[in-house]
Amino acid sequence: MKRIGLTLAAVLMAAGTAAAQVAAPSLNPTPIVFGPPGNPASIVWASPSRVAANVGRTTVDAPNNVRVASGTGRSVLGGFVGEHVAFAAAEQRVRLDADPTVGTGSLELTGVNVLGAVQFKQFVSLGLDRERSSVLDSTPAGNSVVQEERLTAVGFTLRLANIFYIGGAGGTVDFTKEPNHFKRNLRREGVALYHLGKGGSVHLEVYHESKEAAGTIDDGTDTRGISAEAIWRSALVSYTARRVDSTDNSGVATKSQDIASLSLGWVPESGLAVTITAGGIVEHDPAGAETSHFRSREVGVAWMF
Repeated sequence: MKRIGLTLAAVLMAAGTAAAQVAAPSLNPTPIVFGPPGNPASIVWASPSRVAANVGRTTVDAPNNVRVASGTGRSVLGGFVGEHVAFAAAEQRVRLDADPTVGTGSLELTGVNVLGAVQFKQFVSLGLDRERSSVLDSTPAGNSVVQEERLTAVGFTLRLANIFYIGGAGGTVDFTKEPNHFKRNLRREGVALYHLGKGGSVHLEVYHESKEAAGTIDDGTDTRGISAEAIWRSALVSYTARRVDSTDNSGVATKSQDIASLSLGWVPESGLAVTITAGGIVEHDPAGAETSHFRSREVGVAWMF
């Protein structure tokens, strides 16, 4: 169960639920569990302001569809976008209970982030982000915090010819896995085509993220991903996918993950938006053999104003 919790904690920290994307903001107004990495500077280009929430179910299977754990999750998000400034905050929580056939106990994962951004002359934006994720392991013997990460990051975006965006973010992660404590660097960069229109909107993005290893305690990661989203007459289609390769502090490969989410929904320019999302993580060992499969099914709502 602890290994499962550490996998999901890394995804929660990467997701940046309030920021959504690296170069330009997501067209999906609701947060999702397996969402892509974020950049605080990108939210200033989002429109309109919103409050949102989602609920869902997550399952974890070993090879041959052996159920290991299952549980529920929820996210809440609030974002204000003004003429020159934007603020957002989000909280995400997932609880997993071990399947009775494999053991007892549960894991509770939480992720919180607060961020703000400012833009100048519709050309450049700057942002600041604070994030925290933790894993609480509960067994009949008691509760213990397995892992905690705190991120402080700054970011920027450049808007070119009204539809092309370049973005980057970097920061320091305080990583605690008792009794060990490390500081490590994280970097994200991306490019996007992003257009908001009354008849339709589009968002296409490619991005990269790298995170240093925490000594011999936690792996470093290298992530490459894409996002493809469109809204036509309020109908949303949103797809994100990324590959995460993990290495130890000596550069030796330890595992890889393929992470993807597909969202469909109704997203008007204002008023009530509704989305449904299916997401998953397929984890492999260095030889390429599948070791676990995470699945999520979520329903989200947002009020756009």
